[in-house]
Amino acid sequence: SRALVLTSDFVTGGVSAINLTTRAVSADVAVAHSDARARWGFGRLYVLNRYLADNLQVLDAATYATLRQFSLGNGANPSDIVVVSPTKAYVSLYGTPFLQIVNPDAGTLGPTINLSAFADADGPVLSRAGLGASTGSFPVALFPVRGPLLSRAGR
Repeated sequence: SRALVLTSDFVTGGVSAINLTTRAVSADVAVAHSDARARWGFGRLYVLNRYLADNLQVLDAATYATLRQFSLGNGANPSDIVVVSPTKAYVSLYGTPFLQIVNPDAGTLGPTINLSAFADADGPVLSRAGLGASTGSFPVALFPVRGPLLSRAGR
């Protein structure tokens, strides 16, 4: 067995692999953004290249090859991802009340889910990191907005 680890010095980023039996490290087996978050599923590593990169990168976990990399839209600033199947995932977009549905296999964007209906008297809400694991349903962390809100135009 092995572990895949995101690495960053806040200028460059990468993915390294660790053999958990021998403790041998294979450094920088793939390139990632300096601000990235990753999730594992279905034999693949899903890397959200976040602030100013705004894309989803799908890596084959056996070969470390990038199978697909596609834009989530300028300024999307993806925060977290839940992959429910190779063809469906939900991406929270930092600073917005939206979840973006994507097809990681096809590299396409689907509709968005607007979570604004969950706002209360304190003001609007936004989805953020912490979508959690998927077992048919998943939690979404919602945070009230107090102060300036950076949002994606047209959403």
